[in-house]
Amino acid sequence: MNILLIIIDALRTKNLNVYGYPLETSPNIRRIAERGIVFENAFSCTDCTDPSLTSILSGRYPLSHGITAQGPEVKREHLRNLTMSQTVFLQEILKEKGYVTVAIDWLGRWHKKGYDYYTGEYKSYSAKPAKVLDKRWWYHHVISKLPGFLVKTVQILYREFKGYEVTNRAIDFLRTFKDKKFFMLIHYWSTHTPYTHYPKWSRKYRDYYRIEPWEVPIDAVLDKIKNEKYRDYLKRLVSGANRVGELVRRYDEAIAFTDKQVGEITKFLEENGLLEDTLVIVTSDHGESLVEHGIYFSHHGLYDEVIKVPLILSHPDLPKNIRIKGFIQHCDLVPTILDLLGIKLKLPLDGVSALPLIYDGKDIREEVYAMGGYEWENGKIAIRNHDYKYIYTPPEKLVCKLCGYKHGDVHELYNIKIDPLERENIYEKEPKVGLEMKMKIKRFLKTLTIRKYKYVMARKVKKAFQSRCGELKTR
Repeated sequence: MNILLIIIDALRTKNLNVYGYPLETSPNIRRIAERGIVFENAFSCTDCTDPSLTSILSGRYPLSHGITAQGPEVKREHLRNLTMSQTVFLQEILKEKGYVTVAIDWLGRWHKKGYDYYTGEYKSYSAKPAKVLDKRWWYHHVISKLPGFLVKTVQILYREFKGYEVTNRAIDFLRTFKDKKFFMLIHYWSTHTPYTHYPKWSRKYRDYYRIEPWEVPIDAVLDKIKNEKYRDYLKRLVSGANRVGELVRRYDEAIAFTDKQVGEITKFLEENGLLEDTLVIVTSDHGESLVEHGIYFSHHGLYDEVIKVPLILSHPDLPKNIRIKGFIQHCDLVPTILDLLGIKLKLPLDGVSALPLIYDGKDIREEVYAMGGYEWENGKIAIRNHDYKYIYTPPEKLVCKLCGYKHGDVHELYNIKIDPLERENIYEKEPKVGLEMKMKIKRFLKTLTIRKYKYVMARKVKKAFQSRCGELKTR
């Protein structure tokens, strides 16, 4: 069985028609869903890319594998923790089992571990243009200084270049290795800010973007952000937009563009007879908050817009066109794949196989957990079941470093059944439920697989995290 893992960055479930969105943003993803399984309650382990991809490919929560920071916030200490935790990645396992392992991705660093080919290292396509455009100084110090209409033009050309290049490179690899067992990771970025793609797509849906709350002027939203540097950065990204609805439209256009790329990949698989023995997985590393909870066009925070993710599995041997309501998390993917392949290994995993959920309808989780992945969110943690959602934020972390104001409170409790949008904090109204959820978090922290190993740095990370959660201890 071949494995194709498609990760679409910052893609939230709310804007996919397979999850009930009224607009046809993703017909190709819907067709994959019709051939397989849609998980209605899939959740990421964190709210940002680096720790999330590490969890997806290791079957472990961030506190277990040690990567508890994002991008430039990743320090040597985190990398040392990753090494000491003895984390093994899915691609390493499959490579040992004779698979050709390929990743179409630009994150680099430890994400390259275990792959035979990692993006630009394959000679058929030159990665130099992408690497030049990916330099942060290039965007912030050159492109961002251009007039607004030129910034938007460069953004569109760059995103389309990256999107097409990812697809072309993936098809080139598939053509090269179609006679071998392969594991391929494809990481699309088009749905990440600045959401620039396919303006023609949404013309027939213009009226939809004029409904509330999309009528809010974009300046009125951005002026609420107290961090001047971040506010100016966002204003450059959203240049040309007057209302929030225009940004939502751009986001949907980015989904439509990426969906078209996914369609090209599945078309190639089908035409070359590879779809018959390929497990196709579609998910995202995290979701996106467009305006919800005062988080504008970003993905920090642990609300459902950010941690609830699409997850679709398709293979001829799996059930077809079914929807599963039971909980599943990203860390469950590795044990599920290994179970499907009949690979039995003693690994330090936090996740469990989802096959009992798929075939027997047996819940594998009563609740899910997610942790803040940005430096200013360290110590933030959430627990969610079918009835309630509880979020704890350390008092010293209440003011968002990015936005400059509070998104919530130290203790947040929401009744998901009657308040799925998480608008009314009922922590003071239902103290018993809040205490029960806090105790579950405390027990959860004790179960993490990192406790099985006597590595000083790894233990320090967990101890520091638990000390930050001192409010969770009953008095």
